[in-house]
Parts: sequence; C-alpha cells; structure tokens
Amino acid sequence: MNAEACLRWLQGIAGDGPLTVRKIRQRGFFVEGGRFLVPRLRDANVRYSQVGALVGNSSEIAAGLSWRPLDAPRRRFSFDVADLDGRPLQHPGSDVVAGDDGTRYRARMQADFSPSRGASIFSGAARGRGLFSRGGAA
Repeated sequence: MNAEACLRWLQGIAGDGPLTVRKIRQRGFFVEGGRFLVPRLRDANVRYSQVGALVGNSSEIAAGLSWRPLDAPRRRFSFDVADLDGRPLQHPGSDVVAGDDGTRYRARMQADFSPSRGASIFSGAARGRGLFSRGGAA
C-alpha cells in the first residue's frame, strides 16, 4: 500500500494578456496497492488518484496484472485498464496527457538489459510495489 497527498499554491501568475486569476490552489492525492498472486511471478495492482483546483476535479482509477515469466525479475509482461475523468496528472513516460477522458487499455512487455546482476529496474515491484509505482519503470 502506498499513498500521497499534495497541496500546491501558485501565486503571482502573469501572462501576455489579461488574466482572470492571479493565484491557484490545488490539492490532490493518490493511493495504490498491490499483491502478489503467485510470489515473484504474478501480481495484481489498483490505483486511484484525484486532483482538484479552481476549474474542478479530475480523477483516475486503474487496475492491472503483471507476469514475470520463469521467475525472471528482469522481464515483465503487464496489462492494465484505466478510467480517466480529466486525467489529473501528466508524466513524461505516459501515453495520456493531463485532461484526457475515457478508458485506456494497455499491454506492455518490459525488459532490463543493464549489466548489473543485483538490482533490477523492477526491484520496486519485487518488494510489493507494482505496475503503477511512481519512479522506476512504471
């Protein structure tokens, strides 16, 4: 289980033309959880996030499954479904942008080709953080 809350105040907003606001206050949170269905091989994950500001609220709810073939922590196949209601956040590695609406279905195959034999880019998932973890290869 992982959760986070945030508050952000933007003040002194300026532009090239007239603006209706000079400051914005945003608040938001996310909560996620995952569980191995088969230790080190298959896991299920869920996530919910919401951000609110002057223009309204946006949210995202998602669920997914991951499979690591042959107990190989350096390879992972995953599938997830996300319902987006004005996608609250944008991440450079994501295929959706802030404000998107709809349902996203995604299947991925990931592999770690780094020379390190110890840690893996998926080491967060091996500790219980899964498909939607922040940071690393999410």
